[in-house]
Amino acid sequence: MPTNKLWLEHTEKAAWESVQALREKLADAEKRMQRLAPPTAGWQPLLDAIDSAKQELGLSGESYAQLLGELVNETVRVRNERRALDQELNDLRSQSLMREISRAPDTSRRPKFDSGMDDDVLGPGTRRDEIVERFLRRYEAAKRENGADLDELFEAIDAKVADLADLDERSLPEAALELAALLVCAAKSAQRSRE
Repeated sequence: MPTNKLWLEHTEKAAWESVQALREKLADAEKRMQRLAPPTAGWQPLLDAIDSAKQELGLSGESYAQLLGELVNETVRVRNERRALDQELNDLRSQSLMREISRAPDTSRRPKFDSGMDDDVLGPGTRRDEIVERFLRRYEAAKRENGADLDELFEAIDAKVADLADLDERSLPEAALELAALLVCAAKSAQRSRE
């Protein structure tokens, strides 16, 4: 039976390529199995930990794969819940700070010390309540613009301090309020990072 030499070469090449592809798939499958299978000594502690988590967390999966899936879902749920609680705590802290600032002590009961600061620094006719309100607005803006990142807050503080030398006397009170708001944000952020 006569055969075409080119056909034989083509068939042989295709068979060789198929063998190579199967070898690569087999090697990939072996690597995956090695990653999935800890050493024999590692199986029992792993299974014990999963069984313990099943009892402690009340998981309902019957196979270890189902239990691991439930553990992953629980971890994601807890992480999201923690983020929400952290945000709520930060909001409550900032509200508490605003209440503390707005409840400034009544200065009418204190002995008067007239340094002329109200008219010279705050501006003629400026009330302390207005200053507190302006500070609170600056504080909220600083929180929104800079978040809780200490590095960003320090950069903003450095920039504000550098700008002070170039300001005229009328702009200094507003710049001082902005600087104070940034400093309070940085102090609160540093306090949160220590907790």
